[in-house]
Amino acid sequence: MSDLYYCKACLAKQQRINQLEWEKERLRRMLRDRKRSAEERPFGSATPSSMIPFKPNALAERQARRGGGKPGHVGHGRSALCEEKADGVESVSAGLETCPTCGVRLLCESARKCAVIDLKPPTVEKVLYRLERKVCPKCRRRFAAKAAGVLPKGLYSNAFLSHVAEQHYLWGVPLGRIEQHTGVGYGLLVQGQK
Repeated sequence: MSDLYYCKACLAKQQRINQLEWEKERLRRMLRDRKRSAEERPFGSATPSSMIPFKPNALAERQARRGGGKPGHVGHGRSALCEEKADGVESVSAGLETCPTCGVRLLCESARKCAVIDLKPPTVEKVLYRLERKVCPKCRRRFAAKAAGVLPKGLYSNAFLSHVAEQHYLWGVPLGRIEQHTGVGYGLLVQGQK
Protein backbone atom coordinates (compact mmCIF):
# COMPACT_ATOMS: atom_id res chain seq x y z
CA MET A 1 0.00 0.00 0.00
CA SER A 2 1.43 3.34 -1.01
CA ASP A 3 1.23 6.44 1.12
CA LEU A 4 -0.54 9.38 -0.45
CA TYR A 5 1.18 12.67 -0.25
CA TYR A 6 -0.69 15.93 -0.65
CA CYS A 7 -0.10 19.58 -0.18
CA LYS A 8 -2.10 20.92 2.78
CA ALA A 9 -2.29 24.42 1.23
CA CYS A 10 -3.62 22.99 -2.06
CA LEU A 11 -6.24 20.95 -0.19
CA ALA A 12 -7.40 24.01 1.76
CA LYS A 13 -7.63 26.01 -1.50
CA GLN A 14 -9.68 23.25 -3.18
CA GLN A 15 -12.03 23.02 -0.17
CA ARG A 16 -12.52 26.79 -0.29
CA ILE A 17 -13.24 26.62 -4.06
CA ASN A 18 -15.79 23.83 -3.49
CA GLN A 19 -17.45 25.82 -0.71
CA LEU A 20 -17.66 28.98 -2.88
CA GLU A 21 -19.09 27.03 -5.83
CA TRP A 22 -21.76 25.50 -3.57
CA GLU A 23 -22.60 28.96 -2.19
CA LYS A 24 -22.77 30.41 -5.73
CA GLU A 25 -25.20 27.67 -6.82
CA ARG A 26 -27.37 28.23 -3.73
CA LEU A 27 -27.56 32.00 -4.39
CA ARG A 28 -28.32 31.38 -8.08
CA ARG A 29 -31.25 29.12 -7.10
CA MET A 30 -32.55 31.76 -4.64
CA LEU A 31 -32.34 34.48 -7.29
CA ARG A 32 -34.17 32.30 -9.83
CA ASP A 33 -36.94 31.55 -7.30
CA ARG A 34 -37.33 35.25 -6.44
CA LYS A 35 -37.54 36.25 -10.10
CA ARG A 36 -40.13 33.56 -10.75
CA SER A 37 -42.27 34.49 -7.73
CA ALA A 38 -42.10 38.19 -8.67
CA GLU A 39 -43.37 37.40 -12.17
CA GLU A 40 -46.07 34.98 -10.96
CA ARG A 41 -49.32 36.02 -9.35
CA PRO A 42 -49.84 35.37 -5.61
CA PHE A 43 -51.88 32.19 -6.18
CA GLY A 44 -50.43 31.17 -9.55
CA SER A 45 -53.05 30.71 -12.26
CA ALA A 46 -55.82 30.71 -9.59
CA THR A 47 -55.22 34.35 -8.61
CA PRO A 48 -58.54 36.27 -8.61
CA SER A 49 -58.72 39.22 -10.97
CA SER A 50 -59.26 41.59 -8.03
CA MET A 51 -55.72 40.85 -6.81
CA ILE A 52 -54.07 41.57 -10.16
CA PRO A 53 -52.93 45.22 -9.93
CA PHE A 54 -53.45 46.02 -13.63
CA LYS A 55 -52.96 44.49 -17.00
CA PRO A 56 -49.38 45.07 -18.16
CA ASN A 57 -50.51 46.23 -21.60
CA ALA A 58 -53.34 48.50 -20.34
CA LEU A 59 -53.24 52.18 -21.22
CA ALA A 60 -52.32 54.60 -18.43
CA GLU A 61 -55.68 56.41 -18.69
CA ARG A 62 -57.55 53.12 -18.19
CA GLN A 63 -55.39 52.24 -15.18
CA ALA A 64 -56.26 55.60 -13.57
CA ARG A 65 -60.06 55.16 -13.99
CA ARG A 66 -62.11 54.22 -10.97
CA GLY A 67 -64.44 51.25 -11.30
CA GLY A 68 -67.91 50.77 -9.90
CA GLY A 69 -71.16 52.65 -10.34
CA LYS A 70 -71.04 56.25 -11.47
CA PRO A 71 -72.25 58.99 -9.06
CA GLY A 72 -76.00 59.47 -9.37
CA HIS A 73 -76.64 56.01 -10.85
CA VAL A 74 -79.86 54.55 -9.39
CA GLY A 75 -78.72 50.93 -9.44
CA HIS A 76 -80.64 47.68 -9.78
CA GLY A 77 -80.58 46.31 -6.22
CA ARG A 78 -83.42 44.77 -4.27
CA SER A 79 -86.23 47.28 -3.83
CA ALA A 80 -87.15 48.23 -0.28
CA LEU A 81 -90.45 47.09 1.20
CA CYS A 82 -92.60 50.02 2.28
CA GLU A 83 -95.07 49.87 5.17
CA GLU A 84 -98.07 50.04 2.82
CA LYS A 85 -97.03 46.87 0.93
CA ALA A 86 -96.03 44.93 4.05
CA ASP A 87 -98.49 42.40 5.47
CA GLY A 88 -97.43 43.43 8.96
CA VAL A 89 -95.02 45.76 10.74
CA GLU A 90 -93.31 44.68 13.94
CA SER A 91 -91.05 46.70 16.23
CA VAL A 92 -88.12 44.88 17.85
CA SER A 93 -86.45 46.31 20.94
CA ALA A 94 -82.66 46.38 21.25
CA GLY A 95 -83.09 44.77 24.70
CA LEU A 96 -80.62 47.05 26.49
CA GLU A 97 -81.41 49.99 28.73
CA THR A 98 -77.86 50.76 29.89
CA CYS A 99 -74.47 50.53 28.17
CA PRO A 100 -72.71 47.31 29.26
CA THR A 101 -69.34 49.10 29.04
CA CYS A 102 -70.06 52.40 30.84
CA GLY A 103 -73.31 51.72 32.67
CA VAL A 104 -74.86 54.93 31.24
CA ARG A 105 -78.53 54.92 30.16
CA LEU A 106 -78.82 54.47 26.37
CA LEU A 107 -80.61 57.05 24.23
CA CYS A 108 -82.99 56.01 21.43
CA GLU A 109 -81.27 56.99 18.19
CA SER A 110 -83.37 55.62 15.34
CA ALA A 111 -84.82 52.43 13.89
CA ARG A 112 -83.50 50.56 10.88
CA LYS A 113 -85.94 48.86 8.52
CA CYS A 114 -85.36 45.21 7.69
CA ALA A 115 -87.63 43.59 5.07
CA VAL A 116 -88.11 39.84 5.52
CA ILE A 117 -90.31 37.26 3.82
CA ASP A 118 -91.46 35.06 6.69
CA LEU A 119 -93.66 32.00 7.01
CA LYS A 120 -96.55 32.25 9.41
CA PRO A 121 -98.21 28.87 8.92
CA PRO A 122 -100.28 28.34 6.88
CA THR A 123 -99.76 31.67 5.07
CA VAL A 124 -96.70 33.57 3.88
CA GLU A 125 -96.47 37.15 5.11
CA LYS A 126 -94.21 40.02 4.18
CA VAL A 127 -93.12 41.53 7.48
CA LEU A 128 -91.28 44.82 7.94
CA TYR A 129 -89.36 44.83 11.21
CA ARG A 130 -88.45 48.12 12.87
CA LEU A 131 -85.14 47.22 14.51
CA GLU A 132 -84.48 49.64 17.35
CA ARG A 133 -81.02 51.17 17.55
CA LYS A 134 -79.59 52.81 20.65
CA VAL A 135 -76.42 54.78 21.33
CA CYS A 136 -74.47 55.38 24.52
CA PRO A 137 -74.09 59.15 25.07
CA LYS A 138 -70.80 58.63 26.92
CA CYS A 139 -68.74 56.17 24.85
CA ARG A 140 -70.76 56.54 21.59
CA ARG A 141 -71.12 52.74 21.17
CA ARG A 142 -74.14 51.66 19.16
CA PHE A 143 -76.46 48.76 19.89
CA ALA A 144 -79.09 47.38 17.53
CA ALA A 145 -81.86 44.82 17.73
CA LYS A 146 -81.80 41.78 15.48
CA ALA A 147 -84.78 40.24 13.71
CA ALA A 148 -85.51 36.87 15.33
CA GLY A 149 -85.11 33.81 13.12
CA VAL A 150 -83.48 35.65 10.19
CA LEU A 151 -79.90 35.36 8.95
CA PRO A 152 -77.99 38.68 8.74
CA LYS A 153 -79.08 40.65 5.64
CA GLY A 154 -81.43 37.79 4.76
CA LEU A 155 -84.66 38.29 2.86
CA TYR A 156 -86.21 34.99 4.01
CA SER A 157 -86.78 33.84 7.58
CA ASN A 158 -85.36 30.52 8.71
CA ALA A 159 -88.90 29.17 9.11
CA PHE A 160 -89.73 30.03 5.47
CA LEU A 161 -86.50 28.47 4.14
CA SER A 162 -86.95 25.29 6.18
CA HIS A 163 -90.59 25.01 5.05
CA VAL A 164 -89.61 25.31 1.37
CA ALA A 165 -86.71 22.85 1.80
CA GLU A 166 -88.96 20.35 3.58
CA GLN A 167 -91.70 20.62 0.97
CA HIS A 168 -89.32 20.32 -1.97
CA TYR A 169 -86.64 17.86 -0.81
CA LEU A 170 -88.51 15.74 1.73
CA TRP A 171 -91.99 15.61 0.20
CA GLY A 172 -91.01 16.14 -3.46
CA VAL A 173 -93.28 19.13 -4.08
CA PRO A 174 -92.10 20.91 -7.26
CA LEU A 175 -90.81 24.46 -6.84
CA GLY A 176 -93.47 25.67 -9.29
CA ARG A 177 -96.18 24.41 -6.94
CA ILE A 178 -94.44 26.00 -3.93
CA GLU A 179 -94.30 29.24 -5.93
CA GLN A 180 -98.09 29.09 -6.38
CA HIS A 181 -98.68 28.45 -2.66
CA THR A 182 -96.27 31.05 -1.29
CA GLY A 183 -96.42 33.76 -3.94
CA VAL A 184 -92.60 33.90 -4.00
CA GLY A 185 -91.06 33.62 -7.49
CA TYR A 186 -89.42 30.43 -8.74
CA GLY A 187 -86.00 32.08 -9.18
CA LEU A 188 -86.08 33.50 -5.65
CA LEU A 189 -86.98 30.06 -4.29
CA VAL A 190 -84.02 28.53 -6.12
CA GLN A 191 -81.66 31.21 -4.77
CA GLY A 192 -83.03 30.75 -1.25
CA GLN A 193 -82.19 27.02 -1.34
CA LYS A 194 -78.47 27.59 -2.11
